[in-house]
Amino acid sequence: MTDPGLWQHIILSNGTVKLSLLPGIGGRVMNVHFRGEPLLFENPDSLEFQPDLSDLSKVPTRAKHLPFPLWGGEKTWVAPESGWPEAGPHPVLDSGPYECLNLSDTKVRMTSGICPASGLQIVRTVALESEGTGWLVEHEMINCSKTDRYCGIWSVMMVLRPVRISCKVPGPDSCKVMMGNPGRAVTSSTGHLSVDCVSADEFKIGTHPAGRVAEIVLGGKTGTLTLTAEASLLSDRQDYAHGHALEVYNSADYDYAELEWHAPARKLLPGETATFSVKYRIQETAP
Repeated sequence: MTDPGLWQHIILSNGTVKLSLLPGIGGRVMNVHFRGEPLLFENPDSLEFQPDLSDLSKVPTRAKHLPFPLWGGEKTWVAPESGWPEAGPHPVLDSGPYECLNLSDTKVRMTSGICPASGLQIVRTVALESEGTGWLVEHEMINCSKTDRYCGIWSVMMVLRPVRISCKVPGPDSCKVMMGNPGRAVTSSTGHLSVDCVSADEFKIGTHPAGRVAEIVLGGKTGTLTLTAEASLLSDRQDYAHGHALEVYNSADYDYAELEWHAPARKLLPGETATFSVKYRIQETAP
């Protein structure tokens, strides 16, 4: 039996920006529309699919080498990746239903179940500005187990290609290739790193930026759109589960790239909560 509520979208809109939330599938911001134009990737292959959390291998995908569903949108993962069960994000947190609470016309809180593998629970609060082009995603990670957990909040946004993702860096050698061969897609100079995600070449890079802001530049219908993503905090490199705060992934199977902000990882005591937020804003430049 299917559950139609799993794919019921909650809409937050101020007339310029529309956020489409999907509490039933990992508490996602499934898409962002700016003046009617979608900015995020939604996987057409898994649309309306009813997941079985005990066997997510049945979820349709073209990326057969990745052992987890690519639903799309923006979501919360748990770092480090080496701690994932069966090489994929925790199913209850990434693909399970979240309880949804409308705090106002422009603010929603979504709360996951408790992950049986990690004992962690995720709370995501999404707030859209009543006017303007900005919104905030607040991530909370709660250790509901009876033992300590070393973990960090991992914010992941899947953006439609083609895009250019950039940030300030401390020097010209600030990029670490984590997967594939980005080739000329990555350019680094003193003070600036730029990643062009245009073609279907799979790669992933990591960097520890010099500031808390990353920029995503994409073409809009009437000009160039710049989506800024500002992290709430930036700590020393050694405080992060992957050794850096920012990652960019480019897909070979679908037309999307990922902007991934990390929060510092630490040992969470039983009952303790970690928090992290990312503030987004869209700027439009006429051609």
